[in-house]
Amino acid sequence: MRIGTKTGVFAFLAVAALECLTVSTGSCFSTSNTLVSRSFDRSSASAGDPIAVTVTITNLETSVLRGLWYADHIPRELIVATQSVKIGGADITNHLVETTGVGDVYTSCTTHRWVLETPTSFTESNPLGAGATLEIVYSVTGTQAGDFDLNEFNWAGYYEGGTPAFGYSEAADKKTIAFSVGPPKASVVRWHLYR
Repeated sequence: MRIGTKTGVFAFLAVAALECLTVSTGSCFSTSNTLVSRSFDRSSASAGDPIAVTVTITNLETSVLRGLWYADHIPRELIVATQSVKIGGADITNHLVETTGVGDVYTSCTTHRWVLETPTSFTESNPLGAGATLEIVYSVTGTQAGDFDLNEFNWAGYYEGGTPAFGYSEAADKKTIAFSVGPPKASVVRWHLYR
């Protein structure tokens, strides 16, 4: 299966997830020794102000991870802007960012996928080496007031030799962020003047 296509990637992930669930008695996050996290610089902001999201993927295997991509499913009302993509602190400028149609994975969400390398040629030459960390920083901005759910995320790639690797987050990784319209609410202080 060619993992470089949107359909192929999600089909691969679905098949791999089912295989993992049938052999695992616990929750299934990753097929490999890989640490993945997603954090937010804040959980609320005024409409028009960005909330920064930082994703880190650390390869704890002894082999290089190739064709790596990370996908997040963002409510369609939010504006997404990539701030940086780095491996070991070095900027990666030739990565790809793909988006899918609304509702491909979650209702009312668009999938945004950051691709380090396109299999099978890996022409971008951005492998995640043993012990290396990938950091993706992007922002989400709301133009209207409301609460927005960022659902579970997922990733996939290949270890050298063609062994597939993938992971997905759990329900606990779902995050609700909020955007408000207008200035921040301040408490009202009344001064009374007495004669």
